[in-house]
Amino acid sequence: MWYEETSTTVDTVCFGISDTIYITINPVPATGAITGNTTICESDTGNFSVTNTSGSTYQWTNSGGSILSGNGSNTVSANWNISGTTIISVTETNSFGCTGAPVTYSLTVNPLPNANAGSDNSICIGDSTLLSASGGISYQWSPATGLSNPGIANPIAIPTATTIYTVLVTDGNGCKNTDTVTLFVNPLPIVSAGTDVDICIGSSTQLNATGGSIYIWSPNTGLDNTFISNPTANPVSTITYSVIVIDSNGCRNSDQLLVTVNPLPTAQTGADTLICNGSSIVLQASGGVSYQWSPATGSNNPSIANPFASPGSPPPTRLRLLISMGARTRMSCSFPSMINRMHYLNWIPPLRDLIVTVYVLKRLTLVQML
Repeated sequence: MWYEETSTTVDTVCFGISDTIYITINPVPATGAITGNTTICESDTGNFSVTNTSGSTYQWTNSGGSILSGNGSNTVSANWNISGTTIISVTETNSFGCTGAPVTYSLTVNPLPNANAGSDNSICIGDSTLLSASGGISYQWSPATGLSNPGIANPIAIPTATTIYTVLVTDGNGCKNTDTVTLFVNPLPIVSAGTDVDICIGSSTQLNATGGSIYIWSPNTGLDNTFISNPTANPVSTITYSVIVIDSNGCRNSDQLLVTVNPLPTAQTGADTLICNGSSIVLQASGGVSYQWSPATGSNNPSIANPFASPGSPPPTRLRLLISMGARTRMSCSFPSMINRMHYLNWIPPLRDLIVTVYVLKRLTLVQML
């Protein structure tokens, strides 16, 4: 660039010193188009770039999102926490310090799927339940422990301990989201139906189950109530009773006991026997393993099978009279109530001697009248 200075007055025209100025015009950067993701999911990371020019720097801006890394270079990573159509732009400054016009890029941010793993649930150990996820087109559960198929929306779960399951839900745009569900595993109640018991036929026994709040006995044979913990059992033959016990968590367990019904012993005491007053006899019982005689009066030991018995003079219970005729004389009797018994028989003394013999159970008494 050249210039000349001229000074002009009314009288003169003066010419000054001329000089040349050289001006360098640097180019403005022509930034290329942005390339990168045309769609992205919320919170996912996208990569965007322009053609790099040596010596240039690049300033990126992200509408509604964040530049995660690379700002200042020709390549950046970015993400968005909102869905919809958004713009990312870059402005290039070259090595001459010239700044080009911003270059923009439009893309779509898709929302995340509404992942739903279902409500928390409780089961009893050994039981199963159906998980149910929604919100997408594909599902992946973890951990896979106890699941029939971790790659479907509704696998069957049979965990052995309380487990938190996480489901990864993917929608038609390829966007992913997660949700969790807790499956509580309750132990089974510790159930006792009681110990096995022996009873005699015709007798009863009280059962006593423990371990829960609801009780169900079976079979109902011989039971007065099958829905309580302690029914009375009166079976007529040996039987096994089972009880189902349910606790406050709805978990159930069972136990059983054996009620053995024994027949009654065949008690044998021998034949009736006649003894004389003041005599004793050895009683003989059989049919069991323990014995108890009653009344105990006159017995040396009423708790053995073969005690000695001296019954003394109990009141007569059975009489038999044998009368022979003799001379009419005065009468005497060694049996205190004999006179009265004769009166009851309307007895009139005969003309001859009379012998009255009285037999009493377990005793013989002789009454003689002269």
